[in-house]
Amino acid sequence: MINFMLMRTESTLQKSRYQLLAAFSLVAAFLALTAIAGCEPKAQVHQWSGQTMGTFYRITLLPSSGPQPSYQTAELRAQVDGLLRDINRSMSTYQADSEISIFNSLKSESCVLIGEDFLTVLSEALAIAGASKGAFNPLVAPLVNRWGFGPIKQASRLPTRAEVESLLESTHLDNISLDDTSGQLCKRNNRAQLDLSAIAKGYAVDRIASLFTEQGYSNYLIDVGGELKVSGLNPEGHLWRLAIEQPITQAAATLGIHEVVHVTDHAIATSGDYRNFFEHEAQHYSHTINPLTGYPAQHNLVSVTVIAKHAATADAWATALLAAGPEQARYLAVQHELAVYLIERDNRTHHNEFSGSDLDPLSDRTRNNDVHDDFSAWHSRGFASFLTQ
Repeated sequence: MINFMLMRTESTLQKSRYQLLAAFSLVAAFLALTAIAGCEPKAQVHQWSGQTMGTFYRITLLPSSGPQPSYQTAELRAQVDGLLRDINRSMSTYQADSEISIFNSLKSESCVLIGEDFLTVLSEALAIAGASKGAFNPLVAPLVNRWGFGPIKQASRLPTRAEVESLLESTHLDNISLDDTSGQLCKRNNRAQLDLSAIAKGYAVDRIASLFTEQGYSNYLIDVGGELKVSGLNPEGHLWRLAIEQPITQAAATLGIHEVVHVTDHAIATSGDYRNFFEHEAQHYSHTINPLTGYPAQHNLVSVTVIAKHAATADAWATALLAAGPEQARYLAVQHELAVYLIERDNRTHHNEFSGSDLDPLSDRTRNNDVHDDFSAWHSRGFASFLTQ
């Protein structure tokens, strides 16, 4: 059996001034979703990887019919790299001349015309912000920066309650206005700043998938920084098998597989609080900021996996549900008929009351005692079909 595991890096390996546990090296930090291939691939497979958005991307591509000349693969790789550069130039907060950085530097009552990629992603982000009841917010950048998880260096002390409450004012969605027709984006508050990092990688996956489809490819796996989309069948001619990682924080710990899903023609994204965080006075501070409170999420929900048709959708919802916490995450998953898998600490069992079945409460002790002792899980009805072989 040949298993291939895609390695993960955080967008930035943050080292907090408060002494942190979360800065993992490129070698030690594993991808939360591990792609598993079958034994002895029978089809010609093209694989390549590269750097983008402060992280990696990886491609597994099966030609539609017959061997493919190497020059065609090289041309396709060049197109992928160009597409990723364009998206980075549009939405990277780490590039001073990107469209998003230019907007963030504007004064109040100023406007700018944005490109198609930026417009599409921001429109989707605003839609999910509304649907998630504020658990997802593209204007959370000032808070992300103040807590030390963004590109802008901040004071080496925790923010005060007064600072947090002040920064929350800048995250109100009415601090910006967007004309979907003209692409004009205006700022209404000097401190309002956009951060699309929780959806941009997913969008990049979708753009690459569209490129492959346009070129006639139907069997592939695309991974940009841990956000994946698969189409067709794997090299063995079966559904793609993807593993949800067992949440761990120890850099030297062995990777554990919590669950395996079988997917085709869908995207999958996982958000967790166990890779990028810091600890201060025995308190855990996750990089996931709750936009409603202004503080890092504080609850037992440690990992959220979402499967959707589009990677941008899965990416944003995974972040939103992690910020929202377990109870609200379950409510939103049912309300919006999302395919969601939640992992919580402390082995607290949750029956799948919304799936209409009590056959499997997803108590991790009953499913796999060797790696699941400290966690319990829940999945929505829409996720169930991906768990069956």
